[in-house]
Order: sequence, then structure tokens, then C-alpha cells
Amino acid sequence: MLFAGLFLSCEEGVGLDPNPEDKEIPDVEIPYVEPETTITVTDLDGSTLATSTVTIGFEGNDLVIEYSYNLDNSGYSDWSSSTSVTLDYLDEGLHTFSVKGRYASFEEDATPATVSFTVDAVHGPALIFYPRRHIISSGSTATFQIKAYEVENLMLATINIAYDNTLIEILSISPGDMF
Repeated sequence: MLFAGLFLSCEEGVGLDPNPEDKEIPDVEIPYVEPETTITVTDLDGSTLATSTVTIGFEGNDLVIEYSYNLDNSGYSDWSSSTSVTLDYLDEGLHTFSVKGRYASFEEDATPATVSFTVDAVHGPALIFYPRRHIISSGSTATFQIKAYEVENLMLATINIAYDNTLIEILSISPGDMF
């Protein structure tokens, strides 16, 4: 009678786990996929923008967790999980944007995704600061040029610049080779 009870329990599988070493686990080769990043804004490459601000979206394959971007070969940004960046104060002319992704293992995209576009936001005649933006630390020096843009027959100009002297200090102004 005791034997029959054990036999029924085994057949019904009540309370017995199969030995994990008895299972055959097939060797499954999972192919390695390198990090890959794509730019999701499809109509940007080769376009001309009428603004000095652009937002660029991007994405990576399944394991990409962070991104770093580069504008006009100025050096790559810090790594971030953000999948878009807004670039503002872009100067007139051609710009090249690249972005690469990386895995948690720090393996980076071998070939960054790249787009080129032109900014044509100023419609002259106008005076513009070039470059439009400098980011510097306190005590550092920055040099701007003031350019006459799409101006014909300019012979003389007076430029008045208003600024908040608590935020900026002008140390010197020197004439360029415009005249």
C-alpha cells in the first residue's frame, strides 16, 4: 500500500520538482549586435533652416542606454540618456551634427549618425554678432565680430550696444578691417 501511494504521487507530479541537471538546455548562440544610433528627424539632412534653433531627435538599438553628440567638430558632449537635443544660437551657414550611442558596458557606436544642414535665419540688411553665442567662465575673454549682413554700399556705421553691466564687462573695442 505504501508503494502504491508513492507511485501515484510520482505520476501526478505532486510536490516533486524535476532535477534541473536532468534537463537538456540547448546551446543557443545569441548574435552580438554592435551599438547603433539613428537620427529620427528625417527631413533635416541637406535642409536649410530659417531659424537659429533646431531640435534633433535620435534613438539607438535595444541595448543603447546613453548618447553623446557633436556639433561642427567642437567635441562630443557628456553622455546622457536623453534622446533629443535642442541647439540654439546657431550661426549662419553650414552645420554638421553627429550622435553616437553606447551600451551599459561602455561600448560605443563605431559609426556615429550624422546630418548636415544650413542655417539661413538672418534676412538683411542686418548687423549680427558672430558667433551668436560664447559660453565662458568668469574672468575669461571672448571675442565677437559684428558683421554687416546682406548690406550693400555701406560707408559708415555707428553701433550702440546696450548690455547689463552686472552680467558682462567690455574691456576693449578694436576696429576690424571692414572699412
